[in-house]
Order: sequence, then C-alpha cells, then structure tokens
Amino acid sequence: MPQSACPEEYECGNGQGAFETFLLVIDYDQMKVAQRTPHLYFPRKSGFWEVGILPPKIFDGQENGGTDSPTWDDWKLWAAPLGQKPALTPAHEKNEQAETSEEGKETERRGGVRYFTISWVGSDYLSFTDYFESYAGDLSYVTAPQILPIDDVGKLAYSEFSSIQPWTPPTSPEQYQRDLARCVSADEEEPGYSREFLESASQGWRIIRGRMRWDFEWSLNHATGAARGYNAVCATSLRPPRSLVGADSLKLGWNQILPRVPDAQTAFSSPDGSILLVFTKRQILAFRPAEGALSKPFATLNNDPRPILMSQWAVGKYADSWAQILAQAKSWTEMLENALSVEVLQG
Repeated sequence: MPQSACPEEYECGNGQGAFETFLLVIDYDQMKVAQRTPHLYFPRKSGFWEVGILPPKIFDGQENGGTDSPTWDDWKLWAAPLGQKPALTPAHEKNEQAETSEEGKETERRGGVRYFTISWVGSDYLSFTDYFESYAGDLSYVTAPQILPIDDVGKLAYSEFSSIQPWTPPTSPEQYQRDLARCVSADEEEPGYSREFLESASQGWRIIRGRMRWDFEWSLNHATGAARGYNAVCATSLRPPRSLVGADSLKLGWNQILPRVPDAQTAFSSPDGSILLVFTKRQILAFRPAEGALSKPFATLNNDPRPILMSQWAVGKYADSWAQILAQAKSWTEMLENALSVEVLQG
C-alpha cells in the first residue's frame, strides 16, 4: 500500500512512491497484523525483495524549480533483494546530451516534473506508470504505463525513451479491433478518442486491482507529434494471465459478497478457498465461506483506505517463516540513514 515517507536527504514530491507492507496472520478465529513496515517487501523464489522509488537528492543550495534543481531524470525506480542496495546511476554519469525523438525532433532533458507510481507488484513483474514532461518545441505531459520484469528494473533508462521493452499481452487483430471500436468516442471531434488518434497512438499497459481480480488498464497515448500529451484510457477484454498474476480468482461471485458487505471495495480468496478477505474503506473482514454463502465475519481489523498493490499467501510453516524474515528485515534505505547519522556524530 502507498504511504507518505521517504529516506532522509531526498526531496519527496508527488508520486514519490514510499510504501507500507503488512503481514496478516490468521490462526483459527483470530486475525492480527504480525508485522508492519514502511517499505514494499515481496517474496520471490530467491527470497524477499524490495521495490521503491527515490526522488532526486537535494543538496545544500539547491531549490526546487531553480537552475540548480535536479533534473527530472534523477528519479529512480528500483528493485533489489531485501537489504541490498540497488545499482543506482549517479547523476554525474547521466548523458546530458539532447536525444532525438521518433519524429527527429530534439527532446531536451532539463529540470521539470517527472515521477513514478506503482500499481501492482508480482513475484517476477512490476506494473508502474512513468509521468514526465516532454519538450519538443513546446511543453506537454506524457503518461507511460508499463509492465516490466523485476530483473530489468535496474536496466531501465531514465530518459523519455527507454531501450527496455515492456511486457505486453498477446492479442489477435480481431480482439484489438473490437476493443478499439468500444474506445472510440461517439463524438469524433474529440481529439483524444477519435479513431485516427487511437490507431496511431502508442499502447501502454498496467495492472490495477479491480473488485474481484487484477485487471488490465489499456492506455493509448502520443509522446511526439501534434497529439503529444493526449492520453486515452480504454476498457479491454483481455485479462492478466495466471502466469503473470498467479492464482487470483474468487471462490464466490461479487453478487454473493455485496449482500453481506455492501461497501466492499475488493476481496481475496485463499488458495484453497477456505478463507475470504473482504476490504472496505475502513475494515478488513475475514469470512469462512460455506456452500457458496457468507455468514458473519469471524474476524475484523481496521483498514486504511489506500490502494492495494500486491497480495501473497503463505500457508503452514511458510507463514511462520515470513513472520520471522519480516521481523528482522531492514531496508537498505534505513541502513543508509544510519550510516549518515554515524558520520554526523563523528563530526
């Protein structure tokens, strides 16, 4: 879940992307938060990893918006094994020369608005959106959603045009045309939703949490040309595959949940279907479904109304193992802060 916090010596702005992870433990009819941390930790086959976003580092004498402000490509999206500092490209190693866009126009990299948001994290992939200012004669704002392998995050080029190819869902020409037709505005005068705009736009994909599952959000936008900065978000008939998001199906229908929890926002089923967690804006309710119906919740917890970015289940001995690992976990950002504190104390 997103949370507002970031390491010292960093200027945290819009979308800076600090997080919170908490481990719920369900034991018979008891549910409690066993661990809670202001970081985003997630399990992989190689062990727990951390993902985060670092905004530009602010040094003495720098002011936001001034000529000495960090450039917008100082923002870093990173992922690394738990406790291990990721490889971050130092600001002085950046290529400050102008790049050339697809249409041959110079794109100057200078100070300006640039930030990331994360919408989903899986064991092997990450869904995020890159928001940045584009300069090609005039100013526009570009939205670039992507689904990227976790192992490629460190290779991400922090410029408007990255050499890393994001993951995209396979689709047939017929399915594409059907979805495109549904997206075209009834008002052909609307430049953001005309067929001409959509057919010539770049496609972007991200994963977001829906009511019953993880869903795709399909974005069509232009980073160059006269339509630069326009962005259309369209419905799609595609669904994230199990190979991407894992087991993500509710054992009950939404029409079976709403009568019991009218203000339900989303829900998750345990792998064997024995437990259903329903999230409202204020609570987490735990149920044991019986014959396709819900009785009263056997446990409840207060819940902050923030977006859910991931969900993973651990069963049996793995639940205890996760609790032990997260109880001792320390982010590299915390270790960095401690090192800085020691230097100050030594004067």
